[in-house]
Amino acid sequence: MAASSPATPLGRLAEALQAQPHAEELAQMQTMLSGVKRALDMLKSAWHRDGTWPLIGYDEAAKHRICDQAQCVVPYLHVSQHPHALLIRNEAYEDGKRRGTILPCTQPPPPVWDVEPDADSIARAYAARVHP
Repeated sequence: MAASSPATPLGRLAEALQAQPHAEELAQMQTMLSGVKRALDMLKSAWHRDGTWPLIGYDEAAKHRICDQAQCVVPYLHVSQHPHALLIRNEAYEDGKRRGTILPCTQPPPPVWDVEPDADSIARAYAARVHP
């Protein structure tokens, strides 16, 4: 990809941003950056719409509490500030839920923990073995 010439809008933007450190934070740069932001917002919106930037609602993400990290899908989804029912649907995610291939993760069952018998129970067990 060729570098942009200062004569092009992209070249002028690059030149202005490189003129000083953190130029994007300056109020005077906001007019120049507002058009770029609008274009990027439109692009992000298109990515959400076509599913290439998949969204999941905050409430749906909360269902994926403890997961098998090898199969967890939440880190690959953008968690929205809106509830899942109001979002653009990501068909791959929704289809996975319908088919049962993407399920909300749940707490694994607690490990089985055997309580050791008390001394009297052990004594009775030994007595039962000695005197059938």
